[in-house]
Order: sequence, then structure tokens, then C-alpha cells
Amino acid sequence: MKYWLLLLVSILHSGLSFSGDEVKSNPVLSNDLLWQRTIIEAKASIGSFRELLSKPELASSFALVKVYFPEQGAYLWFMVVDVDSKSFVVQAFETLPQLDHIVIGEAYSVSDEDIVDWSLNNSGSMYGGFSMRYIRDQKTKDEQDKYDQYVGVKEWMPLP
Repeated sequence: MKYWLLLLVSILHSGLSFSGDEVKSNPVLSNDLLWQRTIIEAKASIGSFRELLSKPELASSFALVKVYFPEQGAYLWFMVVDVDSKSFVVQAFETLPQLDHIVIGEAYSVSDEDIVDWSLNNSGSMYGGFSMRYIRDQKTKDEQDKYDQYVGVKEWMPLP
């Protein structure tokens, strides 16, 4: 739990919707092909994320989605509080100075197309987390162990 509060840079909450052009611009800005692939693979597997969220045995898991804000050049993780057929209701738990329009504790609607990553932590078993895996892969074995502890991961589950 400590990891999520520290790692997840921000979250949204209120009636704000991110289905406009602000988020729809291309979030794959880096020239790093591996980083680009994390976003492409995460976006392509949102259906798998939805399936995981529908499983009763994973109901108490910590689910997150990541959104990119191009005007501010910032990525933000949000906690998923509800799901419907085409969007997620999310809540902010942290924010960044450049995202002063995001209110902690407010609920926001995020469409599938606005999501650049997703993760589900079920008692230390991490599903998804494409960008987290990318960050982890840049580290030494010792640093990876510390990172896993920091983010609350005991086991990285296979990607969909």
C-alpha cells in the first residue's frame, strides 16, 4: 500500500471527464521503442483488464489506470472505483503541481481510449503495470528487489 501512495503520482475526483482532445493526443511521445511498446500493449489489453476486474476473487484488488496529460507533459495514475462498458470511474489520491485542475478525492470518468497503462495488485500479485515493468527492467537485480518491495509486488503475473 505504501508503494501505491508513493509511486502513483496523482489521481482525479469530480465530474471531470477526460474524453476530450486534451488526452486524446498521442501519449507515445518518447523515442524509446520499449516505452512506446508499453503504451501500445497496455492499450491493446484493456479488455483483459476489464475481465480481471469482473472476477469475484479479485474484487478486493487495488486497480489503477494511467492517463497522459499532453499539455502538462505529465502521466497520472488513478484508482479505479467503478467500471462501465466504455469507461472507468476513477479517483485521484495524489496530484502534481502542473495538474492543479485535478482534485484529490474527486471522481472522474476516463474512457478506454484515454488509458495508457493499467495495473491490478492482488495481495502482491501484479497484473498489467506495463510502464512499471519497463521502469523495473532498467534496474539492477538488487534495485529490482527494492522496487518490488516499494511497489508492493511479490509476483509479476504474465502479461495478457
